[in-house]
Amino acid sequence: VYIQTASAADYPEAYASIRALVESGSAPQMLGRESLQEDPSPYTLVDIAVTLNNPGFFPAEWVDISTEGVDGDIAVCALIGEGSDIAPRGSGQAELKLVTTARADAVRNITLQYYVYGMKRQITVH
Repeated sequence: VYIQTASAADYPEAYASIRALVESGSAPQMLGRESLQEDPSPYTLVDIAVTLNNPGFFPAEWVDISTEGVDGDIAVCALIGEGSDIAPRGSGQAELKLVTTARADAVRNITLQYYVYGMKRQITVH
């Protein structure tokens, strides 16, 4: 798991896009009921990347990533790698990007779901 944080004030154009996404109700996952202010300074942008390794002989299909969030998390604004497959003996990466007012070092549960021959599997990492 790799986590990178940045102040939303450092990326005003990205923050404006995220704010529009959240206000339109199009965010992939809403974590809080708070609406985003026009001023980006109270917010932090968090990128969480999880490297997935499939040591098995069968593909892991329809990979899905989500988070429960912590107090202050507002929304997941992007999911990357969702719906992807991880080949047998292969690897891949799933990422989620969120906007929050929580501390940068807040511990979140990240849940990965995938299917092997139609059977659902789930992993939770902290």
